[in-house]
Amino acid sequence: MIKKLITLSSTLLLTGNIFAGFGYGADLNYISVAFTTVGTQGGTAVTGTGDSTGFVAMPYAHFNLTIAQMVTLGAGPYVGFGSLSPKTTNSLLLSSDTTIFRVGGEILASYEPLKIIKPFVRMMIGKDFLEDTSSYSISNTTFAVISRTGGMQWNAIVGVKYPLNDVFSFYAQGGICGAAKSAVTTKSVTGNINAASLYLPQEAQISYSCLTLGGGLSFDF
Repeated sequence: MIKKLITLSSTLLLTGNIFAGFGYGADLNYISVAFTTVGTQGGTAVTGTGDSTGFVAMPYAHFNLTIAQMVTLGAGPYVGFGSLSPKTTNSLLLSSDTTIFRVGGEILASYEPLKIIKPFVRMMIGKDFLEDTSSYSISNTTFAVISRTGGMQWNAIVGVKYPLNDVFSFYAQGGICGAAKSAVTTKSVTGNINAASLYLPQEAQISYSCLTLGGGLSFDF
């Protein structure tokens, strides 16, 4: 079996049926996130949930191999940055803003024979860095907390690419994403520190699941 694969690869290379190239691109994605927080309060285990939405921009670079003009396989690094806001606030949570930075690697596979559209799948895995600034009002006292977290993050995406010419393409995509549990660290607390220590969970960890939908522009040569 291995000998047959080596023979096939050699034949494709010799006949010019494998083409190497590079690709660059960037996309802007709407993201809807469901957070889950676990921790303790007064020695009792507590769990909290919250929903946020926002946008994440993700530029990337690929090394590509096109095989027999049928399938293109790509791999390379990506970065992401954006922000999230809660879907709703309440009498306790006055405001919240979460900034996102992420870095990782991805693989891509696209089907090439179709001229008008080219379906593709993308798998990404990397690390998130989240910083949240939230303001609270409890029992006629207020405080603000800046906290940080970040862990392993992944995206599973499907989409279609619309070639504009031989080099540039527009693409639309959507998929699911998520992040494993990661510890929350408090960067600073302003206002009533005693109220903050009573209200906020200790030894907190955050994970999330999400949906994403967006589009972008790619440059392949």
